[in-house]
Amino acid sequence: MSGQDVPYYLRPNKHVERQIFLEILTHINRWTNLTDYLYASMGGKYLEDLKAVYSSLGIKNLLSIECNRVTYERQMFNRPFSFLDCLKITTGEFISQLDNVMEDKKAKNCIVWLDYASAKNRQGQLQEVETIASKLAANDVLKITLNASRKTLGADKEENESEDDFQKRLLEKAKAKLGAYFPGHIPNHSRMTDSGFAEIISHAAKAAILKGLAGSQNISFLPLGQYRYNDGFHWMYTLTGIFLKREDEDDFRRRSDIADSDFISTDWQVITEIALPDLSIRERIEIDLNINLRPDEIHAKLPFGFDSDPDRSVETLKRYIKHYKRYPNFVRAVF
Repeated sequence: MSGQDVPYYLRPNKHVERQIFLEILTHINRWTNLTDYLYASMGGKYLEDLKAVYSSLGIKNLLSIECNRVTYERQMFNRPFSFLDCLKITTGEFISQLDNVMEDKKAKNCIVWLDYASAKNRQGQLQEVETIASKLAANDVLKITLNASRKTLGADKEENESEDDFQKRLLEKAKAKLGAYFPGHIPNHSRMTDSGFAEIISHAAKAAILKGLAGSQNISFLPLGQYRYNDGFHWMYTLTGIFLKREDEDDFRRRSDIADSDFISTDWQVITEIALPDLSIRERIEIDLNINLRPDEIHAKLPFGFDSDPDRSVETLKRYIKHYKRYPNFVRAVF
């Protein structure tokens, strides 16, 4: 099962990450008006992110790219707006035709989200990231999602195999999967945990983007957020950033007010983990009634906990408090 097959009501972490993405775009909108941008993504069956981008930012130049026939047909049925176009096309074809797509859509700039849920061809995915980085212009925005679960490397721990030996095998698998994008400075196999593998994926994504920009004299890429979350089956890594003229970076930082956000970081070393507890509506209401208190004070008032260990229970509560305004509400509707 891939992340795209997991229902949205089972993916609160993905929902919160998408809300943060919209907040990043809101900050970018203070720097440049996004209304006339082309927004292109792999919208899936329900086109949720395209609907959210229109609702939040008023972008009408919307494009979903999809190569699977069944998913494409469902997209066409579920298409909520006449101004949302769906193309049955691979990501590679979309990237190679990007200039023509921009011309057809009469767009000077774009926001592109390459959502690679599958881990089958990481090297090919990074090659596409490199190619699109070579094509995007100043003020274009790129978001990528890559699978960051070490279990997708195709190696299971053998009986009586030590964790140390297992991580050594995983490291060799990662080198083979990432090829030229594998970072050369990884000190040893001890980084081959799920969180450590996300760091390796981050370095590989950075390498792909910098290779794509190798021929650009005056364009740089500024990361605005890297996140790691479990989508219900796999750990995923996402990166969002903006291409800028080098002389514009300081002005962008000032006008976009990115320093005001707790969840935006321009540091390549920072990967924020999103790991939310599963809460009932009644539990959420009880917590939210006391949201102005310190986490330990809220925890003391609760008639329940999240873990048998009190410290871990408080830490779980803190993770919810960070995102309580973004936490999704899923309710059953009877038609």
